Amino acid sequence: VPVEMNVNRILYRQEPAIVAFIRDISQRKRTEQELRRLETRLRNFVAQSTDGFYLLDEKGTIIEWNQAMEEITGLPRSQALGRFYPDLNYVMLPLERRRPEEHDLYRDLLVSALQTGEVQRLRSHEIEILRADGVRRFTQQQIFPIRTEHGYQIGATTRDVTEQRVAAENLARREVHLQAIFDNSLSMMWMKDPQGRYLAVNRLQAQASGRSVNEVIGKTD
Repeated sequence: VPVEMNVNRILYRQEPAIVAFIRDISQRKRTEQELRRLETRLRNFVAQSTDGFYLLDEKGTIIEWNQAMEEITGLPRSQALGRFYPDLNYVMLPLERRRPEEHDLYRDLLVSALQTGEVQRLRSHEIEILRADGVRRFTQQQIFPIRTEHGYQIGATTRDVTEQRVAAENLARREVHLQAIFDNSLSMMWMKDPQGRYLAVNRLQAQASGRSVNEVIGKTD
């Protein structure tokens, strides 16, 4: 049985003596072991996560930078740990945005979040970064506060959304192209839902009905 013992010298009836206090600390040891197991599981989860994760201490210093963050940013963990995050964030900005006022703005927002735990202005946003190898990537971050006995830490998950961003832009361009073909066709073209309401019409179809395109959309014959 694990115990904790405190021993003190005293005088007892004018004679030197020793008094000992012994306490069973089995429960405390079990709790400490469970906390260590949970911490190990959490560290393994963070290390193996496909999403990037970083953690800032109460002063804004980077104290965690997982492997996925290395892959997303091109910055090894050894070069990230111990740095003030606004300074690192600044060097990841595209060159056209790398201005002192950008650094100061983010620094002020972060310092405020660390003091108050309010991260609404930082919480969820998509940003373009310049990797260490010069490649531009789009990332999406979710930022959250962690209350500690010394104030607040800031944690963040980061996901590379470049492929989704490119796919969305390609789709938008394709839709513009198809809309141009639709609008400028020499034939009357339209699209209806199952209830017979117009979802789309081109100009020729609208002119044939004696109405504008906006007047036709959502209507039936």
